[in-house]
Amino acid sequence: MLLTLFALPSLQAQDRTVSGTVTSEEEGPLPGVNILLKGTTIGTVTDIEGNYRINVSGGDDATLVFSAVGYEGEEETVGSRSTIDVLMLPDIKSLTEVVVVGYGNQERAKVSSAITSVSGEEIADLPVATPEQALQGRVPGVNIAGSGDPGRTGNIRIRGIGSTRNSDPLVVIDGVPVGQGRLRDVHPNNIGSISVLKDAASSAIYGSRAGNGVIIVTTKDGEAGPPKFSLQSYYGVQDVPGNIDLLNTDQYLAFGRDYTAPNPPARFLNLGEEFSGVDTDWLGELLPGGPIQDHYLRVSGGDETFKYNVGGGYFSQDGAVTNTYFKRASFNINTSANLNRLKIGQSLIAARLVQNRENRTSIREAIQMMPYIPVRYAPEFSEGRKGGFRGPDGAEGSDPYQPILYNEITQDEEVSWNLFGTAFAEYEFFDGFSFRFQAGIDYRNDNQQDYVPTFNAGEVNFNVNVFPSLEKVRVQNVSPILTSQFNYVKSFGDHNLDVVVGYEKQTFNFERILSRSDSLNNENVLNINNSLPKFQFGESQLRKTGIISYFGRLNYDYQSKYLVTLSLRRDQASQFGPDVNVGIFPAVSAAWRPLDEPFLSGLTTVFSDLKLRGSWGINGNTSIDAYAWDPTVFSNINYAFNDQVNSGLTVNELFNREIAWEEVRKINVGLDAELLDGKVAVVLEYFNNRVNDLVIAVPLAPSSGIDNRPLANIGDIENTGFEVGLGYFERSGPVRWSVQGNLGYVRNEVKALGFNETATIAGPTFQNTGEPTTFARLGEPVGYFYGYKVDRIYQNQDEIDADNERAKSLSGDPEANYQASAAPGDIRFQDLDGNGTIDAEDRTNIGHYLPPINYGLVGSVAYKGIDLSVTLQGAQGNEILNANRFYTEGMTRLFNMGTQVLDAWTPQNTDTDIPRAVITDPNRNARISDRFIEDGSFLRVKFLSLGYTLPESLLSSFANGALSKVRVYFTSSNLFTITGYTGFDPEVQGRPASNELFSAGIDNGNVPQLRSFIGGLQIEF
Repeated sequence: MLLTLFALPSLQAQDRTVSGTVTSEEEGPLPGVNILLKGTTIGTVTDIEGNYRINVSGGDDATLVFSAVGYEGEEETVGSRSTIDVLMLPDIKSLTEVVVVGYGNQERAKVSSAITSVSGEEIADLPVATPEQALQGRVPGVNIAGSGDPGRTGNIRIRGIGSTRNSDPLVVIDGVPVGQGRLRDVHPNNIGSISVLKDAASSAIYGSRAGNGVIIVTTKDGEAGPPKFSLQSYYGVQDVPGNIDLLNTDQYLAFGRDYTAPNPPARFLNLGEEFSGVDTDWLGELLPGGPIQDHYLRVSGGDETFKYNVGGGYFSQDGAVTNTYFKRASFNINTSANLNRLKIGQSLIAARLVQNRENRTSIREAIQMMPYIPVRYAPEFSEGRKGGFRGPDGAEGSDPYQPILYNEITQDEEVSWNLFGTAFAEYEFFDGFSFRFQAGIDYRNDNQQDYVPTFNAGEVNFNVNVFPSLEKVRVQNVSPILTSQFNYVKSFGDHNLDVVVGYEKQTFNFERILSRSDSLNNENVLNINNSLPKFQFGESQLRKTGIISYFGRLNYDYQSKYLVTLSLRRDQASQFGPDVNVGIFPAVSAAWRPLDEPFLSGLTTVFSDLKLRGSWGINGNTSIDAYAWDPTVFSNINYAFNDQVNSGLTVNELFNREIAWEEVRKINVGLDAELLDGKVAVVLEYFNNRVNDLVIAVPLAPSSGIDNRPLANIGDIENTGFEVGLGYFERSGPVRWSVQGNLGYVRNEVKALGFNETATIAGPTFQNTGEPTTFARLGEPVGYFYGYKVDRIYQNQDEIDADNERAKSLSGDPEANYQASAAPGDIRFQDLDGNGTIDAEDRTNIGHYLPPINYGLVGSVAYKGIDLSVTLQGAQGNEILNANRFYTEGMTRLFNMGTQVLDAWTPQNTDTDIPRAVITDPNRNARISDRFIEDGSFLRVKFLSLGYTLPESLLSSFANGALSKVRVYFTSSNLFTITGYTGFDPEVQGRPASNELFSAGIDNGNVPQLRSFIGGLQIEF
């Protein structure tokens, strides 16, 4: 009995509930504060009002540990209390933002280079398929052009165009350099932070691959505390905003009869029963929109000895074009253990990606298709028409592709199994001195099957397939990497050192195997051997390269007032010849924080922080393929000998064993400032990036007999510009709000091309006209649009005769004409060289796709449980070549066209800018000219989100405290766009499988980005 009486108080002390409120003097109630029962994994977090409730076991000496980012840790002994309120004090050290840099971290206050960071929390709430989409509108100096092709990463340009061959930045995931395409393997909810390194000082430690900037992605680590589960799930619908107005059936038939008079095709005189009453909206059928969904579950926890973060997710998105999609199933695990002086850890990402891309240029073909043709045969006309799709049959006088057919009937799904992982061990020999070893692997296995069955959609060219074909491609990339580095961090009074020295080796192993059958014996057996040998084809490719590097960085500061960083990297890469395969890439940066100077103490009344900084350095760009310097023997070369065709070998190109890295010399000057006790943040940057030794293919005379041009380092490019970042952060009682804006300006110019002052590099030709669409030339930007300038439309023959007389007078040729074959209603082009005749020398720069100005604005406001955020993204001053207009108003063939042609010039309709409708276009009105150039400026509501977080009191009563957070939200992406561009989307990527530097900004049926409306749920428990 006596023992029982003594035990009762003890039992009560071991199991009771403690509650309270956590606040700070500046912020008031603090949500998200971690409370942990010391020595256990029992814990909780404060709700939106700063309240908490925790079950405490143990005696009166039980201790609660309170922790939050930006505040000093607090410990409270429970004793006999059941209510414990805590006032947390700001921690100056923890308030210092830590920025991820190359091979380490650095306090933001001590960064002397140009780095912009975006937190994982900012990314996780956005409905994006790939991480770079979340950066749009948030990072000054970075232009990202998105795409509606699902699963395709955006074109990323950091501070302009750094090469004529490849301007993609280097992407580093958890310390491993990878290709830009690997971003889509990382689920956005698994990202801890993204750092964008823009100047030489921040990126020189990556040496030969950092010329176009560096993007560092760090995945999430575990958080100490009891297991914390979080689920984010959303589902939404998508559509294509905007449209292109095409002729309907009646308009098309009427236009076509006039266009082809006096001998129109038979079908224009009598549609017949099959097509009677048909009026197909081909763009509407091709671009139906579709669902988007994402589900991600994460658990994190541990203690100060061992932490873990495990997550898995499934993402699925339909593309703009019918039967295109991207699906990702992913799993990630990060663990770390702190064993006194030894730290070990690992990160792993495994992903299965399934992608079905657009087949051909579907939008362009949908524009061309006749509106009186249905998508599929009506049952009464389908006999013998295998596949069920309807296309032209020869009576139209034209032969466009049937766009729905190729996307629906072709089986060309690509499946990728990707694995990305790292493991590290770090040992601290003594205080401040440690050694870290990390091993990583980047593995990708792509399998694509391209099967085209037999079909009969109309018996015209591409709309009939008599022989089923099958192609299988397997691509395997294996890239292991080993990194060893020593770290030394030490303070000597007012002097602080942070030194990194390391060695790294990365190899790249690529293998591609292709097999194809051009005629299967049995369509039910999808196997290459299911065909005669003469219809079979196979090839394989094997490529191995590697890079060995030594790197180092020294950060020094005196009283955190004078800051200096020195970095150096030595790279040796097998892409280059043995005599020139070593590159040295140094950089230096310095900064001064004047507020700590006694003679400037008066500035503290205005500024809470101020930093002036500058940097200089050299980066490189590895822009050539493997073995480009090494003579290669080509096989399958046929030649005639003794009246027979023989197969032989040859070297059909010249090689330059002295070709080396493109070298980028970067200068950056910046200012960072905080005002009003840190509520206002300002960042100003000026930069100049000069690319030397540009890798260019040297032109050769046709008489040389050489097929492929040799490469040489003979060009220079310069990018110059400035960036501005502004932010305001405020909390007044229960209301919190912030606004962050940024603006970047860049000017790109070719400074040299090496051959001579008139040398050029030409891009793709324009719509099969044989004229180059884009150029690079001295004094102009890389990839500018190259064409004629429109003057006006000829209204009568007298104007033409006057021009021709002038041409005869200037040339002395009695047969000369200003424009051959010109007639009233044709376009008069400008004679820029003044010789009286329109010729190739009258072409000029008619625009450029890279916006000189990019800007963004991110605003958010929260009141108790309600939150609202908006992201605006914009560009100003760029041009787009709307090549779709070649088909909607070019009138070169009897395809369907846009409603613009209804306003074509006639003697009765002269007040128009649309030339006459004439078959074969004898004046070449549709040649590349500024007629098709449009202003690409836009302002877009990129993201708009409204959410509500349920109160903890409601959760406690509803789920007995099992749920710590429930948030419901609605989000829209690409809600609307303000632009003068008449196409679908003013963000125009280059088409895949092309040099995107010379095809970017050309809207040739490019897939637009989708608008989405999404409902989501976030749960923590």
